[in-house]
Amino acid sequence: MQLPIFPANTKLLSSDWGVFEKDNFVYYLHNGSPVHIHDKNDLNTYRYVIATLIVNHSCSATVLTRLALIQTYM
Repeated sequence: MQLPIFPANTKLLSSDWGVFEKDNFVYYLHNGSPVHIHDKNDLNTYRYVIATLIVNHSCSATVLTRLALIQTYM
């Protein structure tokens, strides 16, 4: 069994998923292990990763919006 150990500055998306930024890269972690990494300004990869998390029910759009990972446009 792997315990979910995350860096201190990680924003938790769920009990298993987290995201943090370091050196202009965004890291998406599952149980503390990096799964997706992209440049902070890479919008296409950001959209892909966010959509994948939502479609696979790893987290909800509500949680992502609350953590300001999804910007709402009204």
